[in-house]
Formats: sequence, C-alpha cells, structure tokens
Amino acid sequence: MVTIVTALFLLILLKTGIDETNLASRQFAMTFPMRMQWAYLALPTGAGLMLFHLAIHFIRSPSMHILDIRREPE
Repeated sequence: MVTIVTALFLLILLKTGIDETNLASRQFAMTFPMRMQWAYLALPTGAGLMLFHLAIHFIRSPSMHILDIRREPE
C-alpha cells in the first residue's frame, strides 16, 4: 500500500515538474544569464529517478518494505 501511494505521489510530482519546467523555459534568472528551466528540471529528474528506484525495488523484492534492511549472517 505504501509503495502504491509513493508511486502515485511521484507520478504527480513528475507531471507537475514537467509542466513547471515548460513554464520556466520562458524565464531568465536575474543574477546570471541562465534559463530557469535548468533549475526547475530538478523536479522531474528527481521524481523520475525515484520512480525508477521504486520500480527496481518492487521487481526485485515486492514483499519487503523499501526501508527494511536485512543482513545475511556471515
């Protein structure tokens, strides 16, 4: 259940981040000549990487919670 809610949140963040990045592509930074889209690009990039990590974790071990740490005895 937690994984589904997290994935939903990240999908919303990804969509919103893409929209905000598109809007910010028309703005320039005040202090140095750079388009603001580069700063706003962190939102969809981070959300996409977290979704990728969540998907890989879910494929590898769907029954284990993402925060559980299991160490094998040596």
